[in-house]
Amino acid sequence: MVTNRISLEYKYPSFTEEVLHTCLEMRKEKGYSIDENEIEHYYKKLQSIATNLSGEMKITNASAKEVIKKYISNLPYRDRYNLLDVLDYMESKKKGANCLGKCVLFATLAEMLDLELFSNLRHVVTPGHSFIRIKGQPDLDIETTLNYEKMEIESKGEGAEQDLETLIDYLWISYGKEKEAKKLRDKLLSFLYRILERK
Repeated sequence: MVTNRISLEYKYPSFTEEVLHTCLEMRKEKGYSIDENEIEHYYKKLQSIATNLSGEMKITNASAKEVIKKYISNLPYRDRYNLLDVLDYMESKKKGANCLGKCVLFATLAEMLDLELFSNLRHVVTPGHSFIRIKGQPDLDIETTLNYEKMEIESKGEGAEQDLETLIDYLWISYGKEKEAKKLRDKLLSFLYRILERK
């Protein structure tokens, strides 16, 4: 089952909504004319992908992690990190994303397909590269730029592991807007503290 957090009456936005708003804001910074209704358009695109993957999970009895890995492994490497750009090209021969774009796509699909998987995701950053870590026994690293068979390995060492929300910061930094990244990080930390206070 695909979780549609936009249609639920949540007091706070989902991770996916935060990512979509950030990517839309990045487009605005580049001078594109934008419409806030685009968020729903892109959310529906993600939901469509998640619905197809959910169907595959039922047919093959595979986990969300496995179907998302397989889906992402079929995206060629392209120098594209903004999730909106990744989704715009999804149906063309020019589809694809870089490591950051694939990490963001992995995380948004995980949020829709398996909240437990999503809650165990961490963003790992190395100079010029990023990947996903799944906390568990043992921790697993998902190298989204490799093919499906080689994508998952047992974690070795700490890496620069961070909360998944830092993917949004990293989008801004990749775009060359460190000041906006710091503002957004403060906003997200405030958001996370409010969530923790509700529990």
